[in-house]
Amino acid sequence: AVVPGEGDQPSVDECVSLVGQLAEEVEAEVNLYAPGFQGVLPDAASVAVLEYCRCCRETVEAVVDNFHTLSAPAVLLWRGLDSLQDRVKQWLPPDCKQRGEALDILKGFDAIFDRCVEAWMDDQTNRFAEMLGLCIARERETDWEAMAASGVSASAVDMFQIFHDSIPQLFRLGLPVTFADAHSLAQKVDLFVMKYCNDLLTHQHQGDTVRLDPAAVIPKFKDARDQLDRMSDKIEEMFNMKGIRAGPDPARPAKPTGKEEDKIGSKMLQFAATAYRGCEGALMGTDADPSMVAKAGAKASESLLQSKSFDNIDKIGNKMEKGLELMFGGSKEIDDIDAAKLLPPKDKRLENLRLQSLCVRIKNLAWCRKQVDGLAEDLRILWSREGERRCAASDPLPVEEEDLGPLFESSQVALEQGEATLMTYIANKVVFCELRDDFVARLYQPTPRSLRLAALLAQDGELDKALMGLYVELFSASQPIYDPQALWLRLLEAVCGAVVRAVEWCVIGDHMGRIRREVVPGDAGVVMEDVTVLKNYFIQRDEQGNAHGVSEVAVAGLTAHLELLIHELLPEPSPRLIDLYYDRNTPDDGKEALNRRNLVRLLVRRPDREAREFVKEYQRKRDKERRT
Repeated sequence: AVVPGEGDQPSVDECVSLVGQLAEEVEAEVNLYAPGFQGVLPDAASVAVLEYCRCCRETVEAVVDNFHTLSAPAVLLWRGLDSLQDRVKQWLPPDCKQRGEALDILKGFDAIFDRCVEAWMDDQTNRFAEMLGLCIARERETDWEAMAASGVSASAVDMFQIFHDSIPQLFRLGLPVTFADAHSLAQKVDLFVMKYCNDLLTHQHQGDTVRLDPAAVIPKFKDARDQLDRMSDKIEEMFNMKGIRAGPDPARPAKPTGKEEDKIGSKMLQFAATAYRGCEGALMGTDADPSMVAKAGAKASESLLQSKSFDNIDKIGNKMEKGLELMFGGSKEIDDIDAAKLLPPKDKRLENLRLQSLCVRIKNLAWCRKQVDGLAEDLRILWSREGERRCAASDPLPVEEEDLGPLFESSQVALEQGEATLMTYIANKVVFCELRDDFVARLYQPTPRSLRLAALLAQDGELDKALMGLYVELFSASQPIYDPQALWLRLLEAVCGAVVRAVEWCVIGDHMGRIRREVVPGDAGVVMEDVTVLKNYFIQRDEQGNAHGVSEVAVAGLTAHLELLIHELLPEPSPRLIDLYYDRNTPDDGKEALNRRNLVRLLVRRPDREAREFVKEYQRKRDKERRT
């Protein structure tokens, strides 16, 4: 064999040629030369082979240092070394000492070539990143347009095409693939599938990236009631003589003198102006009608000017409070306004998001889940073949590495969570954004007997039309490679959950700004009837009683909490609800229907005097706690 001289840098071709010559020399040494030295040097063959292996080590290492990835020359060199290793195993006996040393030298080249495998892995990472960036940019330009045959958009197909190409390529190179290599490649696929899910759950608006958060499409109301409550408390404090001047009996304050009456009247006038300015300032930035603010202020001032009598202070205070309520949604004028006009403005960043393009994204995720399963199966088959090759080469895999174990778990979790997020987002967008005028503003307003849920679930209604559009998109593919029926039922279940949430919000939920509702015990039956209509609407029974929609079990689970509220709280009179609130066994919050949070929400909607007094006292205590 020809070995380059000291200081010379061998070329790749020279190195490959050298390794090939060494393999031939091993065979010649064992078969031709060694028998002649058998009487003088019994181990002549093994000594010569070991020396050959030592001879080429430095030369091969110098060449491998120039490799930066798994190029064709690197693969040729590795195959030559692999052939040399096979020759050594073939011609030297297993009990030969030099055989083990020679194989150790050749086996050491595995670590040298690991760097080449790592560089190849890095190249795949760059390819994946570049491909994904181009795919997402194209999707945003075309607004996630689906292909007619498959029903998915191009990004999902392109992404998994490159994954399907890369995984077999690692095994076709001819290098021994380690357990760590196989899992490293799987982890890189995991990383970019998760990145794809993240990009799919975002939206571009005027250069900004907006996350598709299901909670973002639910209207956010400004609570002006707190300001009203604080001002009402101040009125009561100023117009009540307790604490201002206490007589011998604290429960019976002394009647003020004439000068004191004048002083009280001056304070009342001063407070009228202050309260007016405060209320006007509090309404800045809201949707309050300025004419109503002016009217309220004039009414309050007029009431105070009409009488400065100490005996009429309570009446004047009540008039003042009603004037303040006028500003915050407590007048006949406001009751006559369509509640939809009192909704806060929609988030402009999300207005141009089409439901059809969101459905395409769901189909992409469903298709990707099937592709991930296919990738895992392909990788296991390739790994099994690698094990067979190792066994044939007398280099079997360790027992603990025979099975790759779970693959692409992160991808499956990301895809499943992405699907769930999009399902909830679409459902919320339909109910709380597209149809919010009905399901948020007008439903049960001002009472449950006004606009009932049954009317909104009528055939060919607005919800029916919206659901039909989603159905058409999910079933639009001529050759779908996902299960459209499964997606449709999951989406229908999500919409059912959103409708239930809207009903619960209207009956016993948080304040909706200036949209007021009154719920009395007799309304429990009305709401329960609507819940029955809701169940039938989403279960979709035919004339024979067969269900074609969401399963009965799923619908029952979605409506369970609402039904508990209807049965346990709505029929109870306000005094009973107040007693339950002060019961030490009643929890503050929780999943149970009976808790203090729900009791307060329901009492806020009760029009009777007991409920109003309780709510006023509750708000006073809450404001005091905030200040302290």
